[in-house]
Amino acid sequence: LLQSHNSHDVHYATINQRLDRIERNVRRISMVPFRAAPLQQASSSAHHQEGNPGSVPCPTAREASDELHPASGHNPSQRLPTFQASLMPNPRDLYILWHEYEFGVGGRKAAKEFTSVERGRVKFKYCRRKIIWDCIHRMVRSGHTSDSAIDKIYEVYGRSTNVSTIIERMRVDNRAGGHPALK
Repeated sequence: LLQSHNSHDVHYATINQRLDRIERNVRRISMVPFRAAPLQQASSSAHHQEGNPGSVPCPTAREASDELHPASGHNPSQRLPTFQASLMPNPRDLYILWHEYEFGVGGRKAAKEFTSVERGRVKFKYCRRKIIWDCIHRMVRSGHTSDSAIDKIYEVYGRSTNVSTIIERMRVDNRAGGHPALK
């Protein structure tokens, strides 16, 4: 009876860990901005129309371009959306912070695509966050995924530690050459 109770506890703990991981992944995925699929080329469009009689014809890149830019020139009512070059006021965790760097969050431009003028407008936030972005980027270049790099940072500084505290501790560690586990 005691052995089955222990195996039940182990099984319950494993399920909780997996559910936590799924919850974190769903939260990250839900923050990814929508990106429209690229337009199909003429050859693939013709293939879809001929191969599948019931399929809806897709416009070719040329046809779509003609719709957006008629012969008279540029159509100003059909402009691409512009993204605001700003940073979040207070990211809750490192996953969101990395997402802000890579893709942008909440209709904002990705921080890695900021120009020097845009970086200057948010200099204080950018410089503080750059410590974490550089660490994650360095670990990704050395073979980790971004998620495993972030998990490693949380292992070093504590999972319950907030982003500001992690940044402060990383600044102190970087002055001393960086934390050995994050090199």
